[in-house]
Amino acid sequence: MKILFIVFLFSSLYVFSQTAKLTPQQEMVMLIKQENSKVLNSFNLDSTSIETIKLVNKYRKSKGLNELSIDSSLMVYSKEYSEVLTLSNKTKHSDIELTSIKAENLYKESGFGMFLLNYKDLSKIPSNAILSWKDSDGHNKNMLSPNVTKIGIGVYISNNNGYRMNMVMVVF
Repeated sequence: MKILFIVFLFSSLYVFSQTAKLTPQQEMVMLIKQENSKVLNSFNLDSTSIETIKLVNKYRKSKGLNELSIDSSLMVYSKEYSEVLTLSNKTKHSDIELTSIKAENLYKESGFGMFLLNYKDLSKIPSNAILSWKDSDGHNKNMLSPNVTKIGIGVYISNNNGYRMNMVMVVF
């Protein structure tokens, strides 16, 4: 029994000494990052892309336009470009003149510092993107282009040094 207690005591002291090296602020940041990672790992970004496409098609239909079909290569392109933008912390349209893409919309959200992410806020990404694009003449025009038939949307989220999210919509 004494040996078990001594092992427990030493292991507790070791854990305490490891955490004691962190300031309370550092411990809080570490805990927030861990919780945010859990939320992001269980949040389905593909369903966010699909939900946004549904909203684009609903909007197009309300304006008397054809619905766009999902194109797998455009989905991959959008997702990869979203990741590039997020990890580089830049907002820059791709060079669509080198591709067959006819239009591209970007949507970005970011936050400074550390805060807890939650499903409720993340689930608003599709509607927030659509509202943002509707409020911009150029982006609205891209969503309502009558000469396109295919769409791809990709989303990437990073929570390393503050929250950063990019969504890319491309149409062909």
